[in-house]
Amino acid sequence: MGITSFINLSPDGARRATGLAMLTATAFFFGGAMVAGKVAVAEVPPFTVAAARFAIAAVLLFALRLAWPSLDRGSTRPGVRDLPIIAALALSASAGYNILFLNGLRLSPATDASMIIPGLAPIVSTVLAAIVLHDRPSRTALVGLAVAAVGVLLVVDPSGSIAADRLAGDALFVGCAILFGSYFLISRVAGTRFSPISVSLYGATGAALMLLPLAIAEGGLSKLVDAGPQTWLAIGQLSILATVAAFVLLNEGMRRLGVSRSAAFALMIPVFGMLQATLVLGEHVAATALIGATVVLVGIWLVQGGRLPTLPSRVRFAPRPRASANPA
Repeated sequence: MGITSFINLSPDGARRATGLAMLTATAFFFGGAMVAGKVAVAEVPPFTVAAARFAIAAVLLFALRLAWPSLDRGSTRPGVRDLPIIAALALSASAGYNILFLNGLRLSPATDASMIIPGLAPIVSTVLAAIVLHDRPSRTALVGLAVAAVGVLLVVDPSGSIAADRLAGDALFVGCAILFGSYFLISRVAGTRFSPISVSLYGATGAALMLLPLAIAEGGLSKLVDAGPQTWLAIGQLSILATVAAFVLLNEGMRRLGVSRSAAFALMIPVFGMLQATLVLGEHVAATALIGATVVLVGIWLVQGGRLPTLPSRVRFAPRPRASANPA
């Protein structure tokens, strides 16, 4: 696609292109959360980091909505009947996810999380979207999901013995995938009543309230106050980029592309996480990871409407000429 054709995109094409850019940025910010989280929990307990992340994000989201009321255009005021959907927002991709994820990391290696969560979450959301929203993916999109999942496998290169603790941790990661995959559907339902910034605000606020008792119980608040600038910088990245920007862009991008196409971008999270871990933490990247990243991109391209190569049709031979009834 040339520059001229990009500029002359139809309204639907421009909406789709903007959605793709938003979801790519979302995957980049979520991928960076793995690096920032690793830095933050080195000094502050994990539940305290998570509670601080969503509390700061909630304040920032509220301030943004207050400063620019146009961001909340079309949103309704939440009532008592909205409490279940708000609680579901907080549990699915925020509080519940973090509780399972952080406990899973105590039992299983991070590579298992990088494989299981992004690999299963799009499948969960695709199945739920097909059942609840009747948003049935095409055959090409299903092939794309499978291709991208194989790419994730190459990126994280899981290895190690299979012990009971590891199986228990992997089971928690499966729970994370179910919660994160469910978020795509839950936020889509919430988006029928609230703007993307309000969906993100209510989810972050609910998560902060749910995580605060856990942070107090683990005695991490005093460590948070005494934390150094590097830890606060990591928490700031988690709050501003991996929560405020990521969730707003995710909810807005989902409005443009739908649940199934949006969920596929979860498969890019470990790719971006790997790249940022290499640049920031100096971690080694194997050649298979680079190949896997390419495979993930091919899979997502298929999910977004790319075409599968067509097999050559069978060669048809021209019919033989009929023998003349009266030969010369």
